[in-house]
Amino acid sequence: MKIVFKSKLSQLPSANIPQGWCKLQELSSVRVLTTGYLLFPLVLLTFLAFFLKGILHDITVSELYAQTAVPIVSLPTAILLLVAFCFIHEYIHVCLYPRQSTVYIVPILSRLSISVICQKTMTRNRFLLVCIMPIVVLGVLPLILWLFIPPILVFLNSFFFYFYLVGLFGGVGDLLAVWYIMKIPATALVQNEGFDTYYSKDIKSSLI
Repeated sequence: MKIVFKSKLSQLPSANIPQGWCKLQELSSVRVLTTGYLLFPLVLLTFLAFFLKGILHDITVSELYAQTAVPIVSLPTAILLLVAFCFIHEYIHVCLYPRQSTVYIVPILSRLSISVICQKTMTRNRFLLVCIMPIVVLGVLPLILWLFIPPILVFLNSFFFYFYLVGLFGGVGDLLAVWYIMKIPATALVQNEGFDTYYSKDIKSSLI
């Protein structure tokens, strides 16, 4: 695998999308958040998690909230952790891209983040795995662990709750990609060109 840094998205080479492939019509993650497509389900999941943990540990939701929503690090430390979190999220993507591929790392100043982009052709299921794994590792697993941590352990309780929030809500763009990719045929091939996604109904066994 080759990793290349680019200062702008426009510096990426052409992906040479095959003729006849369809462009996936997507909404931006910002629009999805503001229109509530994913925001409401994620907020609802958080409320349900609070109620479930309250039942598991025989504690009221208000008491649980008081032992969870507490500052555990200073603001500068929190910012450093968020930056590290962003790199971990993108690194998980990189680990799942095909070995014989070039991965471009591009800073996205408008989002104060970085993105990793692979323009190699993948099967739909491989593409889904690349999209969803950071959410599973950084969002779902911390949530499951948080449910079983006793609320009296305030630091661990708060740490894993914040970890879950950042992991899941920070992966809204990936959740959006999963939502759209699930709508295309399971036998499709998928390829990115920058932030645009294209797909074909054909499949080659060597790419599975």
